[in-house]
Amino acid sequence: MSIPGIIPAPFVGAAGHPGFTISLDGTRIFKPCDFKEIDFYETTRGRLAEDDPLARFLPSYYGKIPVAPTMNEENRGTAQNVISLGNIQYGLLNPNVLDIKIGRVAFEDNAPEKKKKILTDRAKSTTAYQYHFRIAGMLLQANSANLVALDRKEVYTISPTRFPKYLERFLPGSDFIIPAFRRHLITWVIDDLTGLDQALEGRDVYFIGSSLLIIYEGEPTQLRKMWEQYGPGGSEENLDTLKETVYRFKLIDFGHSYWSPNAARSDDFRTGLRNFAMYLTGLRDIGSASLENIPTED
Repeated sequence: MSIPGIIPAPFVGAAGHPGFTISLDGTRIFKPCDFKEIDFYETTRGRLAEDDPLARFLPSYYGKIPVAPTMNEENRGTAQNVISLGNIQYGLLNPNVLDIKIGRVAFEDNAPEKKKKILTDRAKSTTAYQYHFRIAGMLLQANSANLVALDRKEVYTISPTRFPKYLERFLPGSDFIIPAFRRHLITWVIDDLTGLDQALEGRDVYFIGSSLLIIYEGEPTQLRKMWEQYGPGGSEENLDTLKETVYRFKLIDFGHSYWSPNAARSDDFRTGLRNFAMYLTGLRDIGSASLENIPTED
């Protein structure tokens, strides 16, 4: 991918999607995508003011960018569609990243029946079908040279019985450098899940196959420094600064999402937000949680 005037560098994503690059200053990523995703971003930019409650949960969108044609034997002389987005991980030294796919349905209403069956069967092998959310990717960084990432095939083996174990791999444990950080992190995620759910009230927007990126600083020295400067014991403003400094929560992947009234579509995306918040609340308040405590439709 050749972007005039910009020299990109490789970018590592939690779900393993190929083709992403990052600007040399680290502030933006460049994402190849189809016209549907471009249309969603363009429509959303026209609908939402900067101070709209929903806007803070979406990546900063800087528009389409010109890309030189790809020259290879399979795809000679074709241009890619690329958008420029704010780099959600910018400012974090070693980000730990969790990709949570929200919703049972990962296809549009007019998708071919064969595709619907394949994706429904996949959902049934994970937590998505019963609980409307699943782990779609994970990236843990002990240091910049030591990446631990889930294989894209492995995520489809995370059944309801295996989900708690995988989520614990992402969350700070009792032996974490700052034991109290775990509770704050879980609370931040619960608050943002609830805030996003509330921001969607009354909206004619449907997120299909979209993910939440939940990210926190994994570099121990940096995290401790920020904790000592802004952590508990300080003002509420300091705690907000801590959250902004070491934590990220954004909604991504809009290739199948759209704005349009659709009374026939059940809002399983919001069900997923509420169910995941319910699970995390039990994990925070009781110290353990079970998916069995979440009501299911079938």
